[in-house]
Amino acid sequence: MPSSALHSPGTPVKSSVRYVFDDKPLGTGAYGSVYGATDALGNRRVAVKCITFTSEVSTQDLRMLLRETRLLRTLPHPNILQLNDIIEPTPLSCNTLRIVTPLYDTTLHWVLKNQSLSTLHRRHILVSLCRGLAYMHAAGVVHRDVKPANICLNADMKLTICDLGFARHLPNGGTRPASRGSDRSSWSSELSAYVVTRWYRAPELLCGRCTYDAKVDSWAVGCVAAEMIRRHALLQGKNTKDQLRVILQLLGAPTDEQLSAMCPEASVVRYIRSIPQREHERGLSATERLLLACPQAEDPTEIELLTSLLTFDPARRMRTAEALDHPFLRQMHHEVRAADVAPPPPPMEMEMAFDCEEGLSTGDLRTLISREVARYHPHWRPSMTRARPASVDDTSRTTTAPTAAPKRRSLHVMGGGGKSARSRSWLAVR
Repeated sequence: MPSSALHSPGTPVKSSVRYVFDDKPLGTGAYGSVYGATDALGNRRVAVKCITFTSEVSTQDLRMLLRETRLLRTLPHPNILQLNDIIEPTPLSCNTLRIVTPLYDTTLHWVLKNQSLSTLHRRHILVSLCRGLAYMHAAGVVHRDVKPANICLNADMKLTICDLGFARHLPNGGTRPASRGSDRSSWSSELSAYVVTRWYRAPELLCGRCTYDAKVDSWAVGCVAAEMIRRHALLQGKNTKDQLRVILQLLGAPTDEQLSAMCPEASVVRYIRSIPQREHERGLSATERLLLACPQAEDPTEIELLTSLLTFDPARRMRTAEALDHPFLRQMHHEVRAADVAPPPPPMEMEMAFDCEEGLSTGDLRTLISREVARYHPHWRPSMTRARPASVDDTSRTTTAPTAAPKRRSLHVMGGGGKSARSRSWLAVR
């Protein structure tokens, strides 16, 4: 049932002893809302993501929440958003999980809407972005939704990658089914068809390739790098087929070898071969085509980096760790290496084992999320929160919103039930 607001000022979701919430949320979205708050311990500003569920919550939503919570906790890198705390649930907030993270000034999306970036700024952002992703990839984790809106920035240019709800740990050499129907688990096949926002989606995903790896993030980084030069997205398809058309008209027709590497479906191959090429660009290399698309680029090595990242064949596409040693980024990467302190990537197999288990119920996932809360509040138990009647707002199902959001966005709330509906604490162990 649509609702005009998810959380209004004074709602129990903002009740906390330690954190003083701002009156209005920084941003709201289809998957949740985020508030600015002041942490009484240290008097520092933080962001609090408020995720509210009812007893009818799906296993898919709970998996995404558990996945993001564990990844934020277990990937201690300065360019990956960190989990500071999970606010202890109370009887007034028993249906809400409140995740505390650092608060950032803005996102790259909003920066590009309001100003141009110099070559030095673009280089700094790419070094930080590739460092964070390379660390994730070394831990076997693929972000799968890299885009400017998921890159947080401070005024001092400190960058972190946020929104890990779609990220996955990919075992067995970093490959995982990507197309609907290629995975017996309904939740993973349902998600995999929509990983990566369309404009940043690698061609092998658009073509329905059955396996993919961290190179899908490399393609997205290439799209972000070009967008920083142009100040608007490089590849703006209207749907999946049109996105393929836009890519091929920009980069040229793939060779037979590239086509076989990225596309398993004969019908898609026929469609790709039917896409006409612009007459005046026939015979141009991918580098020459990208230079025409990004004339503002002053350093030729920047276009060379784009060419290496925006390569049809995933096997030949540059990894984010390799990008750090590219001539465009190498010097800055080595100059500021001392500040890039992080422990070795942790083994993620145990933390993310639940993602490979198909039979987990909502009750099982609630139990696992309750254990995440208990890591920050060892004395807390689900039985300490009592169920309360659900209001109209309580029957709305949400997940996470961007950590930094300069403007308030409208919220489309999905849910059912009415004022007479009741929901128990979703953290309670069943």
